[in-house]
Amino acid sequence: RVSIDGKPIVLSVERRGFFLGKDITALLRRVGLDPLPDENAENSKIKKLSREIGFNIQNGLAWQGFVSYSWTPVFGPTSSSVIKMSYMALPQFGLEKIGSEQFTQLISQHCGNAESMGQLIRSRRSDTDYVLIERYDLPSSFIGGNSAFVKVSQPATNWAGAHPVASFACGLKASSSPPTSISGRVFTGPNRALSVLVISTPS
Repeated sequence: RVSIDGKPIVLSVERRGFFLGKDITALLRRVGLDPLPDENAENSKIKKLSREIGFNIQNGLAWQGFVSYSWTPVFGPTSSSVIKMSYMALPQFGLEKIGSEQFTQLISQHCGNAESMGQLIRSRRSDTDYVLIERYDLPSSFIGGNSAFVKVSQPATNWAGAHPVASFACGLKASSSPPTSISGRVFTGPNRALSVLVISTPS
């Protein structure tokens, strides 16, 4: 949702599908499939897609989806306005074993210490072997600005029923209370995104 000076703005939404780096949106629509992946896609339509694309497609999750939202506001000269954007971010997520190579690599990529994180989790629950890891890519591209203050916070229980214990993002520092909150100033620019990692213990 987007509002300018408190007034809602009508958004233009575009949905596209990609297969092996090629835009197949028109092809997907031609065979009756949604551009966004769908595990419940009809098998007969999947077969049509396979014939059209010349590649054996197994299910409706074989291609990648992309959704963009755009709007075109008009501002008068020397005027000022406040634009507010709010959205639900969809994370990449999965279970990772504490101390595994993937666990260590993900935390390191987000400027955290995997060994300390593992010790913290085990000190709270010694029987915990796996944690839920979510990764969010938050757009940080703003016209006319080279930096922005960002704060990321977590609920006590998340959408999966798990309990967040830490958040990591390069350039952001943890707060003392609650420890799952991180904040700081990040550089912005064209096509920039802030990658945020959240680690949670299963319920």
